[in-house]
Amino acid sequence: MVEFLERGDWFIGIFNGRDTYSTVSLAAEPYAMEAGCYDDCNGNGECRDGECHCFPGYTSYDCSQPVCPLLCSGNGVYLRGQCQCNHGYKGIECNIKKDECAVPSCNKKGECVNGRCVCYQGYRGPHCGIAAVKCRVATCWEWWLTGRAVGYQVSKRFESQTGSRQFVIALLCLPSTKWVARSLKTRRK
Repeated sequence: MVEFLERGDWFIGIFNGRDTYSTVSLAAEPYAMEAGCYDDCNGNGECRDGECHCFPGYTSYDCSQPVCPLLCSGNGVYLRGQCQCNHGYKGIECNIKKDECAVPSCNKKGECVNGRCVCYQGYRGPHCGIAAVKCRVATCWEWWLTGRAVGYQVSKRFESQTGSRQFVIALLCLPSTKWVARSLKTRRK
């Protein structure tokens, strides 16, 4: 029997199902294939004398493995530790087209418009993944943001997580031109 094997290490096992010993002989000799290469070198090399000679950047017997990952997705230049994207691309690895969103679904809480997530009401953030803070009295919340007096009184507790610290601020909206911070506490988590 003649078998042509791919390049690599091969182990052959022969098993005898009888209770007696048998003699087995194996004859093997190297043979160069002359009719092409495995998978035509995957388009990443030249086939010479039945052997793939890989183009720069590829390796393996069939040139299927990149030597190292493609920096900046081929859409930019790696400079000073980060990718500088070509025109029309964005993202840390320059793998996102300018008119596409990094999270195409915008977390199902918004729509992608010209490469930016436009969030539905009640959500915010670059990918609409953060629920917006709700205030019991919207006018008081507006006053807190703009600094305009509104004449409503409400107490609201806001919590913010920053690293290992948690900030708690209690706000009191009064019928005046100022807002009053009732307390400010910092706690380690």
